[in-house]
Parts: sequence; structure tokens; C-alpha cells
Amino acid sequence: MSDSDRRLDKFLPFQLAIASGVMSDIVFAACDDRFRLTIPEWRLIASLGDASQLAQIDLVRSTSLDKVAVNRACKALMNRGYLIRSPHSSDRRSHLLELSDTGKMLFINIWSQADKIADQMFACFTSHEIQKMQKILGKLLQSTVELQNVSGTRHRRRSPDQTSAISPNENQSATIDGTRSYVTQLTEC
Repeated sequence: MSDSDRRLDKFLPFQLAIASGVMSDIVFAACDDRFRLTIPEWRLIASLGDASQLAQIDLVRSTSLDKVAVNRACKALMNRGYLIRSPHSSDRRSHLLELSDTGKMLFINIWSQADKIADQMFACFTSHEIQKMQKILGKLLQSTVELQNVSGTRHRRRSPDQTSAISPNENQSATIDGTRSYVTQLTEC
């Protein structure tokens, strides 16, 4: 394998990780000041706003967070009045979680903000390109989940303490600026 074959700018998983990280950072930074949620909390709010009622294990799957991070985020959101917990009718060991009325209003406000940012991010794509990208990403997600199931491994995430209080700072801003420059170089619209 030649050196040119090992370049990160040609390694699609790296490119996708960078793009995903930058997009998540941009959305989170825009929402952080206004809503004061951690990344796990905002993922739970988004998942429950989309699905209405889920068990914690379903939130682990839908958010790609570990059980501890989901549990901590659930407790924090319940303490702030954003979540309601009710018994699970078919599994006595589990509970169902849903957004309270206050949580639903929070979801609507977050979604409105995130939707505006997404429109800006994808303004350089045609609707056909966006549909094609969604189809490709769906296939990629299915493939990676299957690979994960076959290998019997789950990627280790940062510990909940590392993800629970991320907020933009000078280092993160420098990373975002450097990454934005890298992404712009690769994918100018």
C-alpha cells in the first residue's frame, strides 16, 4: 500500500466522522446557550420528540449512547421536569419515558433551531442529492449495525463524564475552525 493510499482525506469513515462531528458541534453550540442541555440530554429529547414514548434500552439504541449516559441524562431531564416516567406494561423491570408538556415545548424549540441550521448546512445540495444522501446513509447505517452485530462488539464511547458537560471553548472552537477548513477543502459546494 502506497502512502497516497493511506491518506485520511481519502478514507471515507474518517471523512464521515469529521463531517458528523462538525455538524453535531454546530447544532449543539447553537442550542447550548439557549437551552442548556448536555449532548446526551439533547439526543434524548430529540429521540423522544420523534418517537413519543420509549424504554431506556430503546433510547440507548436510538441515540448511540451507552446505558450509563442515557440513565444520567434521563435523571437530569426528569429532575428538570422535561420527562415523565411510567411503568412498562409488558416489562415490569423497565419503564417508559416520554416528554412532559414542558419537554414537548423544549423539543419544538430545539427542533426549530436545529432545522434552520440544517437548512443552512445543506443549502448547497439539490433535493435530489439530499434524497440520495439519505438513502446512502441509511444503507451505510444498516451495514455498520450488521457488522457490529456479527463482530459482537460495540464501539466504546467517551465516558458519560466526558460527554455530559461539553460546551464550546477555545480549544473546541480551534478544532471546529481547523476541521471546517479541512472539510471545506474536501467538499466545496
